[in-house]
Amino acid sequence: SLISAGNEISQQEFFDMLIENHPLIKQENLSSKIEDKNTEYYQGSQDWLFSGSSHMMSQNQLQPGAFSPERINVSGMQLQMSRPFWNTGGRLSLSWATDLTNQHGLSPFSMVLPILDDNLNIIGVNNLDLQTSSQKFYQSNLSVIYSQPLLQNYKGTLDRLGMESSEIASDIADIQALENQEEFLLGNGLKFLDWVLLSEQKNIATERKKLADQQFEQTTRKRESNLVDEIDVLRSKDAVLIADQVLMLITAQWKGLQAELAAITQNHEILDSEPQFDLFAVVPLLTIEQGSKKLKSNSRIISAISKQKDIIGIQKIGNNELIKPNLYFNSEVLLKNGDDSYSDAFLPKKTDYNLSLQFSVPLNNSSAKSRVAQNDLQIYQLEFATQNVLLNLESALTNLLMQLADFEKILDMNRQQIETAKNKTAEELIRYNQGRGDLTFVIQSQDSEARARLSYAQNAATYQGLNLQVTALLDELLPQNID
Repeated sequence: SLISAGNEISQQEFFDMLIENHPLIKQENLSSKIEDKNTEYYQGSQDWLFSGSSHMMSQNQLQPGAFSPERINVSGMQLQMSRPFWNTGGRLSLSWATDLTNQHGLSPFSMVLPILDDNLNIIGVNNLDLQTSSQKFYQSNLSVIYSQPLLQNYKGTLDRLGMESSEIASDIADIQALENQEEFLLGNGLKFLDWVLLSEQKNIATERKKLADQQFEQTTRKRESNLVDEIDVLRSKDAVLIADQVLMLITAQWKGLQAELAAITQNHEILDSEPQFDLFAVVPLLTIEQGSKKLKSNSRIISAISKQKDIIGIQKIGNNELIKPNLYFNSEVLLKNGDDSYSDAFLPKKTDYNLSLQFSVPLNNSSAKSRVAQNDLQIYQLEFATQNVLLNLESALTNLLMQLADFEKILDMNRQQIETAKNKTAEELIRYNQGRGDLTFVIQSQDSEARARLSYAQNAATYQGLNLQVTALLDELLPQNID
């Protein structure tokens, strides 16, 4: 249980219950984790990519000749693995392929060649038997290809853009989640202060009822002794009924709010608890200069805008990169072999090399240049947004601090008013008991004292609420780590 001994619950214990149990806190904690998965998605583009393919072809010859088969069947398969390297921007590809060519309808044949003398006269004939090549031919090759950018995307600048932006977006999501959680705690913290106020009002109403009961008993005894008129008994009875009604109304509100806080914290122990809070404590005030300094260094909203500028900065880097020409250095090594026998064709025997440069560039590249100009304007706009937010925060803080300073004076006046009301009540009682006063004045004075105390409590609750808003405005209400 988070509730301290004695069935009292402090404001911090109340906040701890919300942080531990409420689904909104858990919901917001998932925001940055969801964005983290997006970052992992971008990181996955560095993984090795495996691919495979197979093919089969059968081709019939329209006019087969002595050296042409009637039909050719070709079948084979290819396996490939490739991946990018973000630190260089290069691409590596490894592949292995094998093919079988099968020729049908190709058979050996004979030719008769004449035998000529020196004068080109035929002196005989010679039968020549020609053997065609094998009907089956196997070939395989292993290739390694590497392509390296030398200008655009050199060192993988473009490859990392998505991941780097997503990492910052994760920070922004975390900031927004904290802002939502703090706003939630502020709203419920003000409800807790309402509960504290109702507790104080209930205590005042209870004391007022106790005084009314005592006054009624004393007036009844005096009437029995014929020391007062019946009208005083009726007046004191009316005061009791009014005090009962006020107490019942405040108690109903108190219980209703208690039940609401128990439900929202999902902790039914609150139903048997009372708030523990010094409603009349005076909080040390910041100066406007101190508050402004804290805002500039701690404000989450300003930090989020700054990180948004970082994202635009990354986009600008990418767009500047797109302005550069494409220049690739490509290299390929091919190990190959072919033979009538598959086992002999499998092992590579010959090597081919290929080196090339590939260059391309848009003649104007206006698209990328316009994007860069757009990024500059976006950054400029966010600088104004920062000034706007800071100005709004400082004006709101100034308002709250000014109100707090004035409420300290108001609370001091309330204390003086209560003291005056107490003294007046004491004097009215003395006069009444001496038979020189009217009970109406005593009751009015007691009611006036109760109203002064209620006003003091109400102003104190407003003062504490303003202080809670200052704490939230300075982003100091929420604990730093609430995962």
